[in-house]
Amino acid sequence: DANNHITNTLLIKLFQYLFGDTTFVARLPNIIAFAFYLLFSYKIATRFFKPLIGILLFLALFCNPFLLDFFGLARGYGIAISLMIISIYYLLNFIKTQELKQGYISLILASFAVISNFPLINYWVALFFIIHFNYIYSNGLNRKFFKLIVTNTLILCALFLIIYEPIRKLIAQNSFYYGGDTSFYSDTLHTLTSFSLYEPYDFETTRIILNSLLVFFVLMAAFTWFRNFRIANLFKDIKFYISLLLIIPILSNITQFYLLDTLYLIDRTALFYYPIVIIVIFIYINDIEYKKVTFLPLAYGTILCTALIINLVNNLNLYKTVTWDHDSRTTEILSHINDIG
Repeated sequence: DANNHITNTLLIKLFQYLFGDTTFVARLPNIIAFAFYLLFSYKIATRFFKPLIGILLFLALFCNPFLLDFFGLARGYGIAISLMIISIYYLLNFIKTQELKQGYISLILASFAVISNFPLINYWVALFFIIHFNYIYSNGLNRKFFKLIVTNTLILCALFLIIYEPIRKLIAQNSFYYGGDTSFYSDTLHTLTSFSLYEPYDFETTRIILNSLLVFFVLMAAFTWFRNFRIANLFKDIKFYISLLLIIPILSNITQFYLLDTLYLIDRTALFYYPIVIIVIFIYINDIEYKKVTFLPLAYGTILCTALIINLVNNLNLYKTVTWDHDSRTTEILSHINDIG
């Protein structure tokens, strides 16, 4: 079944064996995953960003009520996103140090993220390409590169063997029905924004905010790329690789829609895009350097982070999710009916 997120299911079985069968125990794997998400968000923010920009990045990475929903549920989304953020940390280490071990760890973690939630295959494809392209450009086709690609191909084969049968069954059962068929903008970006605002059916407000964010991002890209743009330096720039980490999964989903007749990712299935988008935005902010407007990067980051915090404060709660708000009082209702009956 598509709702059987494999890693989450296995961890629930393990935790129930160790700690008993309760709702909290079933949710515990995602709660633990959130602790790792925070830890590696902090490590990314402090190691690869300027201090103040890093603090804002750290806040932005979890200031999303829709994201937090899935770290409190017995589903695979939170686990997958946590594994992805750890994988990104090791990718950044790999780009910085060119140590093969960092690349292996990043890809293995991404593979477990795919097993946790299949849409993460789009992230995996991007990661696989970036690791090898970056190493070739930095070091050429040397002996270590062939070691890198052989090892990573073995990781690919192992992942394929694990997910082939579940995906074959899901296709046979027509289980990949959850998604959109209009466009990446309307289905993926629009639904992810509206659910993050905790207003999934306020289409007009969502459109205004989404378009404003897109303009905001374009302006930042202009400030960073066009100031000192050199094609010769493009492949040396970490912004290029982190941008690919967002662009390739987007192109992957669009390609699948046209070639494989799959649907566009929507709301919770597209949630893994959120941390990537935030990291991309802040890595551009981090790279803005204008002597006459030194306040600009901090101003950009503060405005964005403030908006995210206000949205979180307005919508954060401990009793419902925006996706299944109709289930928010199920336990109390069933207890009440049981008392009457």
